Amino acid sequence: MAHVNIKTKKIYGAKKGTLTYGHELGHLAFSKTIKGEMIRLKEELSKDFLNVSFLGAFWFYNINPLLTKIVLSYFVLRWLYYYTYEEVWCWIYALNKTGGKLGSKNI
Repeated sequence: MAHVNIKTKKIYGAKKGTLTYGHELGHLAFSKTIKGEMIRLKEELSKDFLNVSFLGAFWFYNINPLLTKIVLSYFVLRWLYYYTYEEVWCWIYALNKTGGKLGSKNI
C-alpha cells in the first residue's frame, strides 16, 4: 500500500513512474493548494468532532436518539465527502500526469 508523508515529502510503497506514484504526488500537490489545506483542515476537524460526538452519544442517546443519529450521520458524511474529494482529486492529478493512460509509466 502506497503512502506519502506530507511533512518529509517521501513516498513509500510505490515505484517511481507508476500511476500509484502519481497519485501520491497528487497528495503533495493537493496539500500545497489553499483549497487543499482548507479541505484537509475540515476533514481533520470533522474526524475530531466525530470522535467526541461518539463519546457524547452514549450519554445523549437516551435523551434524544433521533438528534444523536442525525448529528453523527452528518459528521460521518461530511468526513467521507472531504476524504473522497481529496482521493478523487489525486487520481485525476495522476491521470493528467500520465496523459490519461492507465498503464502508463511516464510520470
